Amino acid sequence: MNRLPFVILLSFTLIYSCKESTKEADYSASLSYGDDITFKLDSLTSFSAKSPIFLNGQWCFFNSINNSIKCFDSDFKIEKTIDLPVSGPNSLVSPMGITTDGNSIYVSDYAKNTIDLIDNEGKIILNYYLQPDELENSTHISTGLSQIKIDEQFIYVPFQGNHNNNKSINHSDPTIVRINKLDSTKALFINYPSNYQNPITGGRQSLIATTYNSKTKSLIVSFPLDHRVFELKNDGSVREHMAKSDQFDDFDGHYFNSLTSATNFKTINDKYLGNHSYWLIHYDKYTDTYIRFVNLPLEKHQMDVLNPDEATLRKYKAILLNSNFQKIGESEILKDINLELTQAKVFTTEDGVHVFAKNQENEDVMRFKTLKITYK
Repeated sequence: MNRLPFVILLSFTLIYSCKESTKEADYSASLSYGDDITFKLDSLTSFSAKSPIFLNGQWCFFNSINNSIKCFDSDFKIEKTIDLPVSGPNSLVSPMGITTDGNSIYVSDYAKNTIDLIDNEGKIILNYYLQPDELENSTHISTGLSQIKIDEQFIYVPFQGNHNNNKSINHSDPTIVRINKLDSTKALFINYPSNYQNPITGGRQSLIATTYNSKTKSLIVSFPLDHRVFELKNDGSVREHMAKSDQFDDFDGHYFNSLTSATNFKTINDKYLGNHSYWLIHYDKYTDTYIRFVNLPLEKHQMDVLNPDEATLRKYKAILLNSNFQKIGESEILKDINLELTQAKVFTTEDGVHVFAKNQENEDVMRFKTLKITYK
């Protein structure tokens, strides 16, 4: 089946234009903790609010409890609410998250396969279709990890391939659709790396983490099971950069002997939770630094239950990369951060990189830990 018939401009830049070997800079950086940030919630705003974006001096979250966008002022108090229409003509069906190009808010709709530009009242004024209907169940839209990124020219949509008959992910597919905002033409980029030719069921190991560098106008892509990160340039070229953790060398623990043996939920879950992998990647424009988070394995006794609570149990480290993707540091185990798929909320201010905290015991606030990057 042609993946995106008649509307996709197939990109031959899947052959990477440049490969970068591991490089160490002649300087280093470290992480320290700053003051926590707490967003003051109202009675209808949930801790599970997604996709913090900064627009017009406000931090805005998509609140899935009542399909609204909550915008917070400089004191982190709710200043306004934008209610999204989910019934009637020209409405959203299944909003999943929000993103911005710096000027407007876009809402991703999983059911319609669209990225919808909305006005200040939440009304749809323009939409972009992602792909044909037959692929509607293969796209991951604005989860905590696989976030859509938008600049003045392009919309970048990360997605998983179709499921095979045995319910595994087809890892022969590209992973990024780039939509031209001017004429809605599309191009495909960045196939799954060679590690994904091994027997893997899919699931969380197949998700794509993205961040955007507004200075270089590049999309940065990270896979859970690859030591490299991939830089998709504005001109369509792709560069590879080694960004390896000191914690582990291979991904063998994630593989099955055969896909037919990958049928037990607990075994599938244990392979993800019980082994190292990479997770969210984030660009800090204030220090011109990339921070790549590493999933550390749960201990064996923590996986005795059918479905361990990853949000509570998972621990993380972080790799620091400079603007040239040279490794400049690797943290100790980070305290009190939650990067579970549904809660992977990270944003940056002049005060540091703010990561959703594990400890959310106060129902009146949504709390973020602050990580400060310091160059030596």
